[in-house]
Amino acid sequence: MWPAIPSGSRLELEPCHAARLRVGELGAFERNGRVVVHRITNVTDEGVHFQGDNRERTDGPIPPSQVLARARVLVRRRLRLRWPRHSELSRACRAVLRRLQPWLVRKTQP
Repeated sequence: MWPAIPSGSRLELEPCHAARLRVGELGAFERNGRVVVHRITNVTDEGVHFQGDNRERTDGPIPPSQVLARARVLVRRRLRLRWPRHSELSRACRAVLRRLQPWLVRKTQP
């Protein structure tokens, strides 16, 4: 959930039913034996849709049986500046090129 919630921040999980969650809130769900906290993007009959703030894709519909709780930030760890890793730079460059591609194609066509 970086940069909104840096790793090492302290969260509180309030158990609640999946139907009580709202779009924009933080929610926790279980995936492969691990607890994941992401932002809620949609609540449908098939499940709750989650997406991390720094992710391009959603987690897809999570069945209500795997939704654990509403999450709330108690203590946000301070952000520390660091040089980006190679993988982070290449991911950012690919994202920029994807956004520019339709514009570049239109400009180069006669």
